[in-house]
Amino acid sequence: MTVAPILTRELSLSENFLRFRTATRFYRNFQVTATYSQSLGANLDVLFHALRKTLLDYHILICNVFTESGKKGAFFRPLSKATLADLLVLKDGKSYLTDGTINEKFMKEVNETIFKHEIESPLFRLILVGEFDLCAVFEHTMADGVVGNYFHQILLDNLAYVQDPENYTMLVSDYGIDIKSQVSMNSVIFEYAADVRHLRNSLPPPIDSFLADPDVDYSGNDPEYFDKVVPTDYVGKKWQGRFMPTWDYTLSFKLLNFTPTETKQILAKCKVQGVTLTSYIAIIHIFTMQPVFGTECYNTHRIAMTLRRHYDANNTNSAYKELLTRENSKILGSVAHVGFANNMAPLSEFSWDEVRKINANVATQISNKNAMNAFKGFKQAYEAQDDPSSFFESQMEFPKADASKISNLGYIKIPNYERDTGSWTITNMIFSQDVSPTTAEFMLNVVSTPIGGLNFVLTYYDHRFDDVDLDNFDGLVAKLKENMLKYSQ
Repeated sequence: MTVAPILTRELSLSENFLRFRTATRFYRNFQVTATYSQSLGANLDVLFHALRKTLLDYHILICNVFTESGKKGAFFRPLSKATLADLLVLKDGKSYLTDGTINEKFMKEVNETIFKHEIESPLFRLILVGEFDLCAVFEHTMADGVVGNYFHQILLDNLAYVQDPENYTMLVSDYGIDIKSQVSMNSVIFEYAADVRHLRNSLPPPIDSFLADPDVDYSGNDPEYFDKVVPTDYVGKKWQGRFMPTWDYTLSFKLLNFTPTETKQILAKCKVQGVTLTSYIAIIHIFTMQPVFGTECYNTHRIAMTLRRHYDANNTNSAYKELLTRENSKILGSVAHVGFANNMAPLSEFSWDEVRKINANVATQISNKNAMNAFKGFKQAYEAQDDPSSFFESQMEFPKADASKISNLGYIKIPNYERDTGSWTITNMIFSQDVSPTTAEFMLNVVSTPIGGLNFVLTYYDHRFDDVDLDNFDGLVAKLKENMLKYSQ
């Protein structure tokens, strides 16, 4: 028996948190740029058909968030209609590419992208820079960082799929795709009335229903849970940040690349030490930025985590069960968590013991089924007010929550597809995101691929440096790469 897919649904509490955070401009977007092996500009028709198949297989990508009069919540609903121009922007790469790679100017401009809810417009955008670099920009309510690399993996598969003659019949029957059709920027890529019959997959289920209620304490009321333990001699001495939150700021986006050879060196050392790459990165970053944090206070650092591991196909309805158990299906949606605080005393030297401590903390947090407790404060505000915007605005009155945050999308396995026009693969991937004025002083985003190696984008406030005896952080950025290699030898 075929189960009808879930095409629209209400937002969960955590998704409403993200909705209001977007609405209050406390977070704009995240971006993942992939470099493709063939020119996408010269293959615009192939890109169109591959993108159309992607939208039909994962229709949350063609949804926006809407409300109904008299109802408190909001819901995902597919757009009525969209053209290629609604999704794709073409940019000359001359000022946005440096040695064939997107540069800081590009990342800064993309970070200014603002998505709006309750309009017939998608919540993600594609920017083709030059011929080969495709940037996918997402609003956070409908997607988390993992969706960025998922999107490119899916699109790559579909670029190859639509060029395989064996698939032409199925493309017409299952997707309404005629690969011989003429394509322009005004071509309709999705029209709900005509395409609803091609939507076979449900929207991703909200993660909230697979985890404990937000009122359940994340630590199990354990006073020794790692984020409650403050370093000895620093009780009551939490670092207050570089300066108070402000709306008058600018951000730097500093790209650091480690070649595949350098990446293998780092991974090999982490394996010998029995730790994850993310844990090593965290301590190297904290140690490197110690001149900013100072020596008088402890500081807090978070490592973001995906909650997808908590999905349980046996604990949901039949439509979601089909989605969660389908082979090779990726679960999109916003299923990330900021992580719990690692309380760090000032580091005067690098220590693998400190890496192991972080590693143990990460292992503890990813198995925590009470992670929704992080939304308890928002839940109270949301239940008490029709518009809980004040929940976010009130945070401007306090120091930033943390010294730094890390988000690592991991090592992305990239296939290679041989077609008559050449091979389709991805040679590089770069991940960056906006930073809320109330969250952290530093945001370190990480992703790695077989050919492109390991990429960091370090984001920080660069509109003033009067809090430190430095004109800028360029030296610290260079030192970050130096230390990553030095301590992995």
